[in-house]
Amino acid sequence: MAKIFNNLMLFVSKLLDRFSDFDKEFENFDKEFDFFYTIGTILPIIMFAGMFIAVTVIIIVSVVKSKRKTSEIATKVKDTIKEKIEQEKTKDICPYCGTRLGEKENKCPSCGARRK
Repeated sequence: MAKIFNNLMLFVSKLLDRFSDFDKEFENFDKEFDFFYTIGTILPIIMFAGMFIAVTVIIIVSVVKSKRKTSEIATKVKDTIKEKIEQEKTKDICPYCGTRLGEKENKCPSCGARRK
């Protein structure tokens, strides 16, 4: 009976050693799993942040470029309007003496020159 008991105790001690080895391996696996779990969680966040920054930079660059183009177009339109206003102002002025002519007058009331 003592021999069976000793063999049983030896078996149990070896079994417990195996379980402790398994626990150690499982702890290492758990640490590795935590690492990969952390990487698996952080990596998408980093990728999303990178894409968000890239899209934001592209939008800012596009807005700046469009403002420059809009500013150039606005300057051209403004210059064209100024030219047309100047043409309209000089349209009813006598080219010889500078007297303002009425819309229906064909001759200058001051110098008598004909309207061009």
